[in-house]
Amino acid sequence: MRFGKGADEKTVRYFSNCFNDNPTSGHGTSTVFVERDHALYPVACMGFGPRWKTMFKQEQFKPLIPDGVDIDGPEHKNPFFFIWSDLNSDGNVQPPEVNFYKGVASGVTVLPDLSFCIARMGADEKNCQTVRFKPVKFTADGAPVYDFSMKEVLADRVEKSASSGGCQALTDNDGNTIVTLGVSPFHQLSISGT
Repeated sequence: MRFGKGADEKTVRYFSNCFNDNPTSGHGTSTVFVERDHALYPVACMGFGPRWKTMFKQEQFKPLIPDGVDIDGPEHKNPFFFIWSDLNSDGNVQPPEVNFYKGVASGVTVLPDLSFCIARMGADEKNCQTVRFKPVKFTADGAPVYDFSMKEVLADRVEKSASSGGCQALTDNDGNTIVTLGVSPFHQLSISGT
């Protein structure tokens, strides 16, 4: 990806950890890193909030946790989704940079255009969609910024995984999508296309 900084335009390399978690199913959260001076710095992350429970239990984040979510309770009864972008380029997650939403999320993939593709996202386990979040802008230092209200629905009525496998989604710019889960009316063990 390229971006300009005044008259000095440079190539920026991005990396993600979205393919190095579970060998058979999707990642619960994924992070985008940018290379600066031969080192990687986290610049964006999204996914299933309880995966970052230790951080979000800090006092500074507690007022932002969605109503009805008990951060100390069982994950499956208190699901929430988060989006973080490093707005001040310090590599640290701070309250003004994070948005939280109540609901489930799983199977987080980062696409080549730095879009996040979520295989299953919804208010609860029974009402899930496959969605994509494209960057709406970039900070001056190259951090992608996302807007929850701009999510693109790629598939409706996405089934829960019936085994230890599945729960990934990939899509292209034309909206052709592959989901390694059943999209109703197809069985949970299906691989579906939309």
